[in-house]
Amino acid sequence: MTRPPRDPGDILAGTFLILFGLTLALAGGACSVAWVSFLFGNGAIESGLAAYGLFWLFVAIVCARLGILAVEGGIRSIWGQFGVVSKEP
Repeated sequence: MTRPPRDPGDILAGTFLILFGLTLALAGGACSVAWVSFLFGNGAIESGLAAYGLFWLFVAIVCARLGILAVEGGIRSIWGQFGVVSKEP
């Protein structure tokens, strides 16, 4: 009996990673926009809250990047490491 071209567990894990990554990327992107508007819209730079806002902006950007990496990992899990399915002899 031959194995299926792709393992169903890899497809399920890849789908979960893509959905989780999209959620994390959208949350990180939305928080980044919120912190940028807080820093430059309310005059937080003049009031001394710039370090606080820049720290949380950095955290939001890191969350968005982790989401993008999770989506990339999910795609690689579904399609294989290099976009091709390994063939057994």
